[in-house]
Amino acid sequence: MDVNGGSGPASLGPALLLSGLRCLREHGARTARLYTGTANPYRSYDLYESVGFRRRNEYVRYRKPIAV
Repeated sequence: MDVNGGSGPASLGPALLLSGLRCLREHGARTARLYTGTANPYRSYDLYESVGFRRRNEYVRYRKPIAV
């Protein structure tokens, strides 16, 4: 999800996310799961945690350039 504009609880992001979660619940979903990196420059995890998501674990990715 990419929402330009304000930040914090009054922005559009939390409202859209909560609306999506309500829709999932209305269609029988019991849990919602999502993935993001903690190195995310937009700090999307702050949005997810602000609506009740909790971190379960953190994944580490490795990258190494290989010279040709």
